[in-house]
Amino acid sequence: MECEARAATVVTLNGAPAGPLGPRAHLQLSPSAQDNGRCLSCSAELEVAGLVVQKHQTLELRVLCE
Repeated sequence: MECEARAATVVTLNGAPAGPLGPRAHLQLSPSAQDNGRCLSCSAELEVAGLVVQKHQTLELRVLCE
């Protein structure tokens, strides 16, 4: 999963290891049946004219198993 925003934006992705702050966060995983229904979220922050603007997006992981 990758979370990306415009330049000068700080992006975080839940579950991703802490890394350098920047406009991209990356999480690679091999999901199992236990991960079905797990929620992953991406948050971005941008400072504009002294105010911090935030955006959050969440998705639910669906794992198809046989």
